[in-house]
Amino acid sequence: MSSYILFLDGDMELLPGFLNNAISELENNKDIAAVAGQMHNYFYDDSGYLANKELDVYDLTKNIPGGAFLIRKNLFLNVGGFNSDLVVNEESELFFRLSRKGFLFKRIFTPMINHHTEVPTSGMRLKDRLKDRKITALSKNFIVSLSSPAYFFEFLMKNRYTFLYSLGIIVSMVFVSAGIMNIGVYLLFLIFLFVSFMVKSFRISFNYLVYGFGFLLGLVFDVIDRTKRVILK
Repeated sequence: MSSYILFLDGDMELLPGFLNNAISELENNKDIAAVAGQMHNYFYDDSGYLANKELDVYDLTKNIPGGAFLIRKNLFLNVGGFNSDLVVNEESELFFRLSRKGFLFKRIFTPMINHHTEVPTSGMRLKDRLKDRKITALSKNFIVSLSSPAYFFEFLMKNRYTFLYSLGIIVSMVFVSAGIMNIGVYLLFLIFLFVSFMVKSFRISFNYLVYGFGFLLGLVFDVIDRTKRVILK
């Protein structure tokens, strides 16, 4: 029976050589719970044609977990696996729980996966995100984070631009409701420029804006859902 579990998303292609290097890393360091490698992104348009690619996506010095990794089976099971209530960022929440028990996540230089996905601005990607609620799902992570101050801070920092947009949207709505629409729109524009400068991309900044709206909408859905549960009880 295997001592490890390999997690991959459905649009990921495992590259040869990674597993041997990852297993060696785990066998030589008992403090490491899981290992991941480098990722190459291949973006396709709505017609299925390759539109762009990004090689060596991860900054290896940051050790940020993603959707693909090799993990010790016993540790994964001991902490209860993934939180089934989460749709996005479930890897970060899992590794936070492992870190509280003294175990580490490590990303090595070895190429691990080719990630085949849609162009971020494609209609197909937007349709998929709406269908599986990924645009609104961050609200569930927020609710889970409220039970742990340490995880809340980590979660806040990893999603800081989404939350910055959410805050800007709320303040803008206050101005709009007060009849001062131009100030609200100007505020959002300033946030957009700031985030674009920080991430060096207007496209990525726009994505954060969309997820900012989605986060607030998800909170509304969650409040309604919880209210229904209380009433039905």
